[in-house]
Amino acid sequence: KEFLKAIRKADVILLIISFIVLLFADQYTKYLTVKNLDVSESVDFIKGFLQFTYVQNRGASFGMLQGQKVLFIILTCTIIPIMLFFYLKISVIINICKEQINQRKFYILNLSLLLMFIGAIGNFIDRIRLSYVIDFLDVEFIDFPVFNLADCYITVGTGIMLVMLFVMKEKELDYILKSRKKW
Repeated sequence: KEFLKAIRKADVILLIISFIVLLFADQYTKYLTVKNLDVSESVDFIKGFLQFTYVQNRGASFGMLQGQKVLFIILTCTIIPIMLFFYLKISVIINICKEQINQRKFYILNLSLLLMFIGAIGNFIDRIRLSYVIDFLDVEFIDFPVFNLADCYITVGTGIMLVMLFVMKEKELDYILKSRKKW
């Protein structure tokens, strides 16, 4: 009960608005891809740099673990609640421990969780609905697998989190990782 009371309303509003906007962008761009391209068809967006290529990805990132839909669903159903819990826990820490922590670091860490959470949901929707993930962003100037906006959210969120884990002090990480009844 105390945990729920300590969650900042602004963080819940940010979660909801970001969720709606970013998830809509992910799903709408996938819809446009399916509507306008045939599977494996490519269209130049910025010639020599970026094209849209419709790919049905039945694996994980970069096409690994093809055909493991059940595994991905189980992993996603496990990881999403954990990310949501830590997002809310960090919100509580920001609210309760204002004087003891560098709030900016915790806000940035929460941003990383928010991006990964929304990206995971975006690809999860595809897996449940279609049994594959719709990928369409194809970078031409390097040999790189086709990806989508949800993948971008996950990648950027993970990158931010890794940087923050190196930047944050051990004491700051203890607030997140250790259960503290009284901060």
